[in-house]
Amino acid sequence: MRIVSVVGARPQFIKAAPVCRALRAAGHDEVLVHSGQHFDHAMSQVFFDELGIPAPDHNLGVAGGSHGAMTGQMLELLERLFVEVAPDTVLVYGDTNTTLAAGLAAAKIHIPVAHVEAGLRSFNRAMPEEINRVLTDHLSELLFCPTEIAVANLAAEGITDGVHQVGDVMLDAARHHAEHADPAKAAARYGLTPGGYYLATVHRAATADDPVALAGVVEAFASLDLPVLWPVHPRTRKALESGGLASRDAVGSAHPPRPPRMGRVSSAAAAPRRLHSRVGPVLPPEADQRLGFDDLLAVAAVVRQRDVADGRAVLVPPLGGPHVHAHKHITPLPRLLAYNTKV
Repeated sequence: MRIVSVVGARPQFIKAAPVCRALRAAGHDEVLVHSGQHFDHAMSQVFFDELGIPAPDHNLGVAGGSHGAMTGQMLELLERLFVEVAPDTVLVYGDTNTTLAAGLAAAKIHIPVAHVEAGLRSFNRAMPEEINRVLTDHLSELLFCPTEIAVANLAAEGITDGVHQVGDVMLDAARHHAEHADPAKAAARYGLTPGGYYLATVHRAATADDPVALAGVVEAFASLDLPVLWPVHPRTRKALESGGLASRDAVGSAHPPRPPRMGRVSSAAAAPRRLHSRVGPVLPPEADQRLGFDDLLAVAAVVRQRDVADGRAVLVPPLGGPHVHAHKHITPLPRLLAYNTKV
């Protein structure tokens, strides 16, 4: 079977790594396409190098611009490519503009679409990702869901054909690299010791692009009992610098670690604890617990409802200042900071 796999953003590279291996091992003819949505070396090429992903067969080079401009350019170029390659199926991941463009381009010319991470919902249509994931699901003929709740979400929208609960590819990726983890060495790269810091990710646009919200995050992190290692998204770094927030006591920023190293610094974090203001920046909480981590996700909208139901995540009201210690309400994890701003 000829399968065109379309990726373009950092989370999709991680998800594609185990799937690419499996497809090629099974003898399928996979054509890998990079939309160009994430183009910075630390956000793109390093993932291909470190995760062993084959070099893309095609790179569209579409990056920047508004949602409409980016999606429109991708749609035009992908349609042309699909006609030329003539795949049996187009495989898409997650909920980015790349996901929607590929799904729409394929569906319009009657090529079946397969969606990995189908059925995830935040139920917040203010999030561009929610629009992308809902539309892509309704365009897809094969819907690969990570959880039973995702399956139920699709059923509630009238989608039952072609739905398969297959588990989480992020967990597959994590397990593949777990055997190579050296937490102590990874922590030492940043002048830290295992169990002596928190690992945080903050790069939802509603947080990174809001000066008041971002200042609240920095203030919150600086108030914690341990240093915070914060791998900073390029957009967030610019916002920190323009707001004069780039340097604060107890907050150490770094360029995003390479993928396997991110797992190592994560496993060496306090207890370990990880502080998120978005969904799935390192691994989904379910994957974390299966790998032996205590991990709670602090967000105002979550696409993995099972994490909330099972106590892996906590929903926190929008916060805008130092009132951030929602962890007081979670007695099993007294050192967790649960913080988020408006989404």
